[in-house]
Amino acid sequence: MRAPMRSTELKPALIGRDAGLARLRDRLVEVALFSSGSIVLVAGEHGAGKTRLVAEVEREARAWGVAFLSGTGDPERPDLPCGLFLGVLRDYLKYSARRERRVLREMIAELAPHLWEPLFPRSRHRPSPPDRDPDLRQALFLARLGHLLLASSQQRPAVLCLEDLHWADPASLQLLCQLAGKNAAASILIVGTYRPEVRAAANDVNLGQVVWEFCRYPHFEHLRLERLSLAQTRVVLYSCFAQSAFSEDLVERLHRQTGGVPLFIVQHLEHLRREGVLYQDRGVWVNRPVEEAGGPVSMRAALQQQLRGLSEEQRAILCCAATQGESFAGAPVAQAMGWPLIELLRELGRLERTTHLVRRSERGFCFAHPLFAAIFCELLPEAQSRHCQLRLAQTEEAQM
Repeated sequence: MRAPMRSTELKPALIGRDAGLARLRDRLVEVALFSSGSIVLVAGEHGAGKTRLVAEVEREARAWGVAFLSGTGDPERPDLPCGLFLGVLRDYLKYSARRERRVLREMIAELAPHLWEPLFPRSRHRPSPPDRDPDLRQALFLARLGHLLLASSQQRPAVLCLEDLHWADPASLQLLCQLAGKNAAASILIVGTYRPEVRAAANDVNLGQVVWEFCRYPHFEHLRLERLSLAQTRVVLYSCFAQSAFSEDLVERLHRQTGGVPLFIVQHLEHLRREGVLYQDRGVWVNRPVEEAGGPVSMRAALQQQLRGLSEEQRAILCCAATQGESFAGAPVAQAMGWPLIELLRELGRLERTTHLVRRSERGFCFAHPLFAAIFCELLPEAQSRHCQLRLAQTEEAQM
């Protein structure tokens, strides 16, 4: 007899990341006990588990009494100088003493007034426009901020976590390089994450060059998160469901249809549980045979479930984009739909952040999984599909 399905969130174990986590733990011990800093960059595709790995580092850093300062690249503001460090500075204001907070406020007011509103939104004071040369002002700000963070670490060891480096602005990367060159003798562990397949949001950012420069430092490590194997996928499955007895056929299909990407595995399992394919029988989690589940166990049904949360305009954008294939450019989609390009790109950026259906690529954008493009193509009416393909051909011909 089936028990009622519970809607609790699945909490899979961190699988296939033991070596990377162990190396990060070693670096954390070094910074906490021996005031020896290092740099660790973690590369991996969307859904590979970078954020989950960072969350483990944060949990252990706090247990050690190490300050955790985190910032994230913003694809919608790739040109905001030091935008990557906004979150870091917000965290710094929480950890720092009154004198340090005063120094930072004065520094922002004098050299980086564009950061005043994001950092001090409730302040009645507004800094006067500086009269210094902008390039000189930025150079001074980067130097002083770097010195401030390094000096602060002598009072309290810190982990500086910078996620989504592929969306970092040039000034942020410049500051990162300055810190990386000096943190070996400081109590700062720098952890950065990025997606190698994503093109930088700012045209003048070369993240590959930054990684190459870091390779010169003996205190630098580069971790790459690969997709999970069949055996590792099996462990993820059983870690999500205590007291379970699933068929091996389910495990094989799960691995094949998610490609071993951890995020996709968990999303698909959540869908299967919602649909009753996975259920409890006398306290044991089991699965219905595939034929009883109404067709192949695949990501197709999971995507259909996710589509319900999209607006009609968002579905139309993705369907039109799918006519170009797995990878697509924004301009033909904007032309086919009659949208201004800037508005379409903004909507695609929102879809990337909130749904993870698409991500940035060398061409512009691509679907997070090849199957997504095929499914969205099928959803588009034939007449509209021909119209999108015609507009795409016209755009390509005009560019020749």
